[in-house]
Amino acid sequence: MSQFNTFLICTILFVISCESQSPLDEVPAEQRNISALVIYDGSPAVDGCGWLIHHDQNFHAPVNLDSAFMIDSLEVVLSYKFLESTWNCGWREPGYKEIEIVENRKAIV
Repeated sequence: MSQFNTFLICTILFVISCESQSPLDEVPAEQRNISALVIYDGSPAVDGCGWLIHHDQNFHAPVNLDSAFMIDSLEVVLSYKFLESTWNCGWREPGYKEIEIVENRKAIV
């Protein structure tokens, strides 16, 4: 019976510790619900940079921009987190900081 109680307690603790967390929990406050602009900077095949996010005088390269948001000059509200990588495109040096979009929606204008 003692092993069963130990198993039961461990199982309960495991289930409690695995409570679902929102992906936004990993996003710093200054990167949540920001207004930004989706920009198409030309095809990377011909030295363009593809789809970029313009926010606060900076451009970032999203690694997971949904095709529904691939509209040049589209105003969006999004939450993102910075990745360690850089998108080197065209003649741009050092490149654009890559971001992972955690949540996005079209801005209401």
